[in-house]
Amino acid sequence: MPKMNFSRFMWIDSTEEKVWERIIDFHEWKIWSPWAILEPSSKVDVSEDGKFYKWVGKHIGEGSMKIVDFDTNKRVEIDLNFLKPWKSYAKVILYLRPKNNGCEVEWEMQSSLPFFLFFMKKMMIAYLGLDFDRGLRMLKELVEHGKVSSAMENQGLQKLPGVKYIGIDSVCTLAEIGADMSAKLKMVHEYIRANNIEIGTQALNIYFKSDMVNDRMTYRAAIVVPSIPANLQSPMVGGELDLSNVYTIKHTGKYEHLGNAWGMHSTLERNKVYKRTKKIEGIEFYVNNPMNTAPEDLITLVYVPTKQ
Repeated sequence: MPKMNFSRFMWIDSTEEKVWERIIDFHEWKIWSPWAILEPSSKVDVSEDGKFYKWVGKHIGEGSMKIVDFDTNKRVEIDLNFLKPWKSYAKVILYLRPKNNGCEVEWEMQSSLPFFLFFMKKMMIAYLGLDFDRGLRMLKELVEHGKVSSAMENQGLQKLPGVKYIGIDSVCTLAEIGADMSAKLKMVHEYIRANNIEIGTQALNIYFKSDMVNDRMTYRAAIVVPSIPANLQSPMVGGELDLSNVYTIKHTGKYEHLGNAWGMHSTLERNKVYKRTKKIEGIEFYVNNPMNTAPEDLITLVYVPTKQ
């Protein structure tokens, strides 16, 4: 079977001892697991000693994890068994290393794909890597601040009024998108002010293509406006979004955790809860202003246009 080995890293501003407390006990994993957050209603059972974890979910499948070996404050080794949607086994290892007056966490997976999925190896590594990144970001916040500021509400299929916008197109990597989008939105806002265009109160991000294997995001950063001037100057573009049929996940919390909402969308789509259209991959609609809103109170509506 095709081997599928990869790892992800995260630096945490804390000691190895503090990080260790959050990874050696599976009771703690219920807080920062990148999969548990995707289906809060899933059934999770953890042994009293915190060394065995099993889950059953309608959308996230079924499986178990068992801590089989560890070196205190340095390494924990886990046997991961998936039962559904298909049977597979993986060896998972988390390493803790002192680095830059903090702790670096390496999260490694050693696994393989069924033969009938050999062609999906690169895509599976890319998407599982995103899951590991999401989990490590939540682990970092949990260790550094004692909580994770990411909560989701599945609002389901909705019919919403369309919106007009002025925006600017961009292509960047996933790691760059936060800074890139902020810069592009600043450019749009300055253009709107300089041309005395009436402005709305919300910003949005339209994803046209997300190539996770090659790490390229093609998107449009935009600001909502009541009407679009006829003489927009390049690189500004105007448009109107038809939101008549969308599936909505409401995310409350830091923007750095928005991957959780996209992860929930991917899980629901994979389980055929809805069918997306192909024109637009998705939309992030930023409800409140990050300039005067606490990060944990930021609300983002993540829409996927559907065929329903």
